[in-house]
Amino acid sequence: MAHPKAAHTHYELGLTLAALGETSSAIAALRHAVSRKPDLAEAWRALGDQLFLTGDTEGADAAFAEHARALVTDPALKGAADALFHGRVAEAERRLRAHLTSDARNVEALRLLADAVACQGHDGEAESFLAHCLELDPSHEDTHFSYATVLFRLQKGAEAVVQIEGLFVRNPKDPAYRNLLHHELPQLSGGRSNQFIPDAESVD
Repeated sequence: MAHPKAAHTHYELGLTLAALGETSSAIAALRHAVSRKPDLAEAWRALGDQLFLTGDTEGADAAFAEHARALVTDPALKGAADALFHGRVAEAERRLRAHLTSDARNVEALRLLADAVACQGHDGEAESFLAHCLELDPSHEDTHFSYATVLFRLQKGAEAVVQIEGLFVRNPKDPAYRNLLHHELPQLSGGRSNQFIPDAESVD
């Protein structure tokens, strides 16, 4: 049973504890938040960030997946989202392609389809879907990050930096953004991402 008020209280507490550097306590508070309101997308994202900081990449990936599922608000896409996040990727892809035949500009469906094809190793196709998502909705931060990640896997470092730099300026403490800029992109982007590293270190 959801308890929205309690969930938001624990979410705010988790953010406060995270800002104070009390990562373990922040994780506990954020876990309480999502247990009381499993569709609280921002709490799942914050939990993933904190788990990432502890080195629990498996737990972080699971939290980020729940965050992505919670972002799906269209009831017509819930079945496809559940199939995708329970590992029934081919089923999810079939559902999403069918949906897009009648609603080709549905950004949620395109984003989910990009996830589905990426899970099957088709990053080039995922790149095209995410690019189309951003043409339709340029302000969606999670899509920019997903696009940057796919571009990185395709060895397109300079293009990935273009996507990530705006996100990093807005939120320089985000562990996922910092990891991509510090450790992954420099060797692919001709050093362009290095210009952001001093700014990142200054916010510690």
